[in-house]
Amino acid sequence: MATVHGYVGDFLMISDATNTSDITAEVTGTANAILTSFFTTLSDVDITTFTVTASDEGSDVTQREGTDYLVRGTGEIVFGTAPIDGAKIKATYTAFKGGTYITAGGFTSWSLSLEADVPENTVFNSTGWRTFAANGLKGWTCTAERHWVNDVYSANLAKRVLVRMYTDRTNSDYYYGWGVLSGAGPTTEVSALVDESITFQGTHLMGSITQ
Repeated sequence: MATVHGYVGDFLMISDATNTSDITAEVTGTANAILTSFFTTLSDVDITTFTVTASDEGSDVTQREGTDYLVRGTGEIVFGTAPIDGAKIKATYTAFKGGTYITAGGFTSWSLSLEADVPENTVFNSTGWRTFAANGLKGWTCTAERHWVNDVYSANLAKRVLVRMYTDRTNSDYYYGWGVLSGAGPTTEVSALVDESITFQGTHLMGSITQ
């Protein structure tokens, strides 16, 4: 398990999922048998309704999410293998417009954990060494601490949220992904500030963004 810690954090949560733009068959680029990444014009995309096609001999072939490609919340489409030369990569998606997010500041710390299950597949002829499968399930979790209690969190438990975790003072480098707000718990003691701990469970690919 890899763990990343930082000293600047910003968490953006959707407050109005009705303020969206629907994009149909947008050409994100032309494949050249080398490129594996393509980008939509708009960012902050809804991953659950995102579809991708690649043109092949005049027809659009639907690509399989999780098998042919992965998509980040930023709108980056990442192929495992470069599409065939000359193919038009098209995306149909919904993007959330600006002003639809709650910026929940005031955090004092955050921690991001990237995880992968590695099932053991040792058999009798493994020559005394344990062996493990390389195709285990992957995921990530994020926890953060803040002063004071924000009712936004209790109202959004179990809902999908967009999470940004900044790692620099200029707010240009950050981790970015969609997750579910899975926990929020305030604590307090005598002569101390009220603190709140929140937890996010990742649901899709986490990206590292440098601007």
